[in-house]
Amino acid sequence: MAHRSWNEKDPPMRNCVRALTAIFILALGLRVMVVFLGIGYDRDLTFWDARDYDHHAINLIAGQGFTNGVSYSSRPPLYPFLLAGTYLLFGHHYYPIRIFQSLLDALSILILFFINKRFFPKRVCFLTALFCSVHPILVFYCGNILTETTSLFLLSLVVLTLLRCVEGNSFFWGALSGFLFG
Repeated sequence: MAHRSWNEKDPPMRNCVRALTAIFILALGLRVMVVFLGIGYDRDLTFWDARDYDHHAINLIAGQGFTNGVSYSSRPPLYPFLLAGTYLLFGHHYYPIRIFQSLLDALSILILFFINKRFFPKRVCFLTALFCSVHPILVFYCGNILTETTSLFLLSLVVLTLLRCVEGNSFFWGALSGFLFG
């Protein structure tokens, strides 16, 4: 199902790996730099969603259950559990989750490359990955305590596993995509 231009006069695979590695390093480096410089993201959790996720995580750690301080929860559970795990490992600090989200976003760009590889010529795939690596909105969300980065990563992974399932008629890839879908 790969686009036919991937088979015509392929440069050595080494060059593709080098280019993807460079794009990944660029994406991760830019995101980590923005996190440490504190450029353009919500440092003090002024977004209502960010405060809510933070409260859920703190309550989970304190043994008060999956709530935001009241008797119910209006949020899906994955992200607060991810935050709680990060807080357990590193304390109630926001930098570790922001760095983790930067890594997830850089990995999402690689996943997007492998999804696109099935439908588009090589040049389009590399340019898409390069543009995503420097896209200001994608970089911005890595520094925020919000679900967008994690959701993008999981959705990209679901699409890739579904494509693998369809290509190979594989139960494993189908089951994995179903698991990732939740």
